[in-house]
Parts: sequence; C-alpha cells; structure tokens
Amino acid sequence: MKKVTILIALVTLSFAQVKAQSASEIMADYTEVSGGQKNWDQVKSFEVSGMAKLITQGMELPFHRVMDQQGRQKTTLQINGMEYVAIASDGKTVWGSNSQLQPEAKGDDETKNTILLTDDFPFPGHNWAARGYTVQLMGTESVEGVDAYKIKITKRPQWVNGKEVENVVFLYIDTKRKLPVLTESIVASGPNQGQLMQAYNTDYRAVNGLMYPFVITMKYDGETFQVLTAKSVKWNSEIDEQVYSMPKK
Repeated sequence: MKKVTILIALVTLSFAQVKAQSASEIMADYTEVSGGQKNWDQVKSFEVSGMAKLITQGMELPFHRVMDQQGRQKTTLQINGMEYVAIASDGKTVWGSNSQLQPEAKGDDETKNTILLTDDFPFPGHNWAARGYTVQLMGTESVEGVDAYKIKITKRPQWVNGKEVENVVFLYIDTKRKLPVLTESIVASGPNQGQLMQAYNTDYRAVNGLMYPFVITMKYDGETFQVLTAKSVKWNSEIDEQVYSMPKK
C-alpha cells in the first residue's frame, strides 16, 4: 500500500509539472507571436486613442490612454469638450475625476491595486516569471466559438478592505493564433468590487511589429458595459510626465 501511495504521489507531481511546463510554453508562444521578447522589452511607453462606446449611458466618446514602464498612466474621456479622467497615476498617487469633473484621490485599496498593474506593462503576462507570477494550464474552453487555452496567472497579492488577498487572472489564449481572446478577473476595489470583469480582445493588428487588439469589449458579470475601438496605437511615444500628476482643484 505504501508503494502504491508513493507511486500515485509521483504521478500526481509529474502531471502537475507537465501542466506547469505546458503553461510556460503557451505563454512563450504568446510572447513570440505577439512580437517577440526582445521587441517587447524595448517598449518604454504606450499610447492609444479611439472611441469608447458606453453601453449603459448610451454614449460614444473619444478616449485617450497613456502609460509607461514606471507605472504611470492616465485614461481620459472627452465629454462635451471637457476632459474626464477615468484613472490616473504618477506611480504614487492614484486619482480621477469626480462627478463635478474635479480631480480626486482614490482610496488606499484602489491606489495599491492600480500601482500593482505596473507589473502587467506592456501586456498581461509580460516577463511573468521574473515578476514572481505563477502560471497554470487549466485546460481548454470555447470562447465565443474559439478554442482557447485557459491559463491561470497568480500575481502578487492585491488589497481588499485593507488586507492582502489572492490576485488571480485567467487568460484565454487562442489555440491556433496563440493570442489572448479573453481576460477575466474579479474586481478587487472601487464601485464594481466583487464583480467578474471580462475583456474580450478582437481585431488584432501589427503596430511596428507588435500585436494589439483594436477592439476590446468590456463586461461585468457577463453584461457589456463598454466597447473600446482604437484608432491610433503608438509605442515609445514622447509623453509629458506632467500629465500623470493630480492637479489642484
């Protein structure tokens, strides 16, 4: 009986190692197909602009997003000629516009969780091993008719109600094209805390040799709330650092 138990344990361990190795290979394929590790490592900043279709509000507004490898970022919408800051960070302070379009600092949890996203620059899973992430192949699933590998990415802990909790993202990678079709995660903080957020990636195009999804459909618990359609994508563009800082009211 003892020998049987040991044999089962060895088989289980071996299977776990194979799954982890397979996940690593899938992530490596994703990196290579999307542009290659060397090219991604040279990306220092990112800029995208286009139209945001807000389903609930029944509006379509111009959006602009910039971010860099230092963890600084800013996403804005243009509303009747005025700028609404959805989220911004100078690497330390995280802020956005309130209902009166005035700058307002975010709470502690949202600040910490937003800064954690620096590890995902310039794309989710970039240099995952070096960042201390673990990846696990959970099998394959169909995502809107596309067969995809389901990869569980466990990242550094995030913050919920002042406490560190597990930080998991599921990445669904097309088995044929080797590019992500869906990203899923539970919202840790903010007004949608606790909801399942899904980002569906379509219309991939090469921009200076790097692949980017020009249409991203966002859902909360399966309900579409926003569709982002990119018009312009730039890598390593010159960005004025002052745009990240929270202005005085």
